Order: sequence, then structure tokens, then C-alpha cells
Amino acid sequence: MATSSYMTTNQGEVKRGQEPAWYQLLKDTKVSDILPKDRPVVRASYNEPIDALLKKLSDSHILSAVVTDSAAPGVIGFVDVFDLLVYVLELTSESKDITKESIENLKWEGKCFVRQETGPLVNISQTDPYLSVKEDTPLLDVVRIFASEVHRLAVVDKVQKERVLNVISQTDIIKFLTERGVWIGSKLEKPITEVGLEPLGVCSVRDENNVVDVLRFMKTRSVGGVAIVDRDNRLIANFSASDLVGLNESNFPLVALNVKEFLTRMYGYPKAPIFCKTTDTVETIMLKLTVHKVHRIYVVNNHMQPTGIITLTDLMQFLLAE
Repeated sequence: MATSSYMTTNQGEVKRGQEPAWYQLLKDTKVSDILPKDRPVVRASYNEPIDALLKKLSDSHILSAVVTDSAAPGVIGFVDVFDLLVYVLELTSESKDITKESIENLKWEGKCFVRQETGPLVNISQTDPYLSVKEDTPLLDVVRIFASEVHRLAVVDKVQKERVLNVISQTDIIKFLTERGVWIGSKLEKPITEVGLEPLGVCSVRDENNVVDVLRFMKTRSVGGVAIVDRDNRLIANFSASDLVGLNESNFPLVALNVKEFLTRMYGYPKAPIFCKTTDTVETIMLKLTVHKVHRIYVVNNHMQPTGIITLTDLMQFLLAE
């Protein structure tokens, strides 16, 4: 009986035999080899108001910040957009239904929102633990960590571990592989259904649901984004925790709107979702994620109805599997 060209361990990692080019590349490349030297690290102090932090995130197009405290050495942790989601829900938790009568309360909550200190928000979502790697760590070791549903890692100095030089994310790994074109002749070149990359069930909400209800749904499901569908269950937009970065004191009451109207008021239009078909190759999916700079891609049928989702974490696990 024929055997596969390489074997896997209990964790699904390639162990011996002929390794794919992309797998060997991850082993031979260090973290410092792929991170831009001029990429900013968003930093915030413990006492910094959240509106200042949001401006930094918005200006840099980065979804997390490294938080420090002048009263203590080293780094306290990360604050990311999912922490922001949890905090918004804490402010609006007393309102089971958002009505016109609650708008005045939301205006007051908007004032509280922008004056909140950054420090207490560190990992309040319990989804973004502060973990670090040295700059000479092989990328394969980084992928192993990312496969355990960690989304980013601080890159620290080899000697001064409390000194954060950069931050590496799952996106950096996918971008690196797509730029190298190392999928030729491998499973990355085949349709997702042929190589075991099975899309997970998709979390979707109707476009008529208000933002607070959508945030509650996301927190309950521990997902960073959801598909927005119309009454025929057709995919029309994507809503993610990153859409909260634009909140400020004046527009905070917009969370009372339905999610479609919220996106229109915030950005001028609902953001088009990135989607694929089950016949698309892994290579195609990786390219779409890289080009559009998104963390998830929806799998749709011929009627544009979402049937599944593939996230960056799914791809990290896939890269380690046979």
C-alpha cells in the first residue's frame, strides 16, 4: 500500500520524510527576517485614555497595542479590538433593548467610553494573552503557537526580554508564504475540499439587528467577526471587532442602530465581505486574505449564502497538518 510522502505526529505536525518547500522555509526563517524594521509598534501607557489609544490604532491600521505601566517594569499585556468589544458591552449591559429612550444614556456612556484608562482593558476579553518570542525564533515555532488560537506575539530583544522590538501576527506568516510562492506541487495548490481544510460553521446575523445585540452574540460565541446577511440569508457585509476602532464620544450612540446602518454611518457604506467557493485552492484563499488584509474569509454557495468560514487560525493548524 502506498504511503504519504511525510508523516505526522499526534499533534498533526510534519515529522519526517519529504517536507514541503513552505514547511522547510518556516523552519529556516527567523522572526527578524520577515518583520519590517520601520513598522510601528503601537504602545500605550496604563493611564492613557482610550480615545488616545483608538487614534493610534486608527492611524497605524493596527488592531492591538502593547501596554506598559510607569510604576512597574516591563509590559503589562496587550489591548486589542476584542477587549474593546467587551468594554463596550460592559457600558451598555444594562440595556437589554436599545430604544430611543436609551439614546441619552448612550451619550453619557460615550463620555465614559473615551475617558476610560487603557490599563484595565488589558485582556479583559481573555482572548489575547501576552506571549513573546525572541527575534531569532524560527517561524515554524511561531506557527505552532498561532495554531493554539494565539493571534499575535511580542517580539523581544534576545538579551532584554522586557524590550519589545516588534509584534508578529498570523497575518505576517500568511503574507510571507504568499510572497514566496512556495505552494507549487503541494497541498496549497489544491482545492480546499481535497486537502482537508474544512470550513467551520459560520456565525451570521441579520442586517436588521442592532450593534449591541451583535456584539453580545460575538462575545458569546468568542468570535472576532460575523457575516451580515439579508432576509434571504445572502452575504452582504462583514462586521468585526475592528469596526469599533472608529468610535468616539460623538458617535458612540450609533451602536443603537442596526448593524448595516452603523457601518454605513461609520464608513459611508457596508464593507464588502471577502468570500470564496469550496472549489478555490488554499493558495487563492491565502492570497485573498493577504491582499484584502482580513482575518477571515467566508465560504459561500452559488446563491451567495455563507456556508462556512476559514480563519487565519485554521490556516495555521492546516500548515502543521499532513
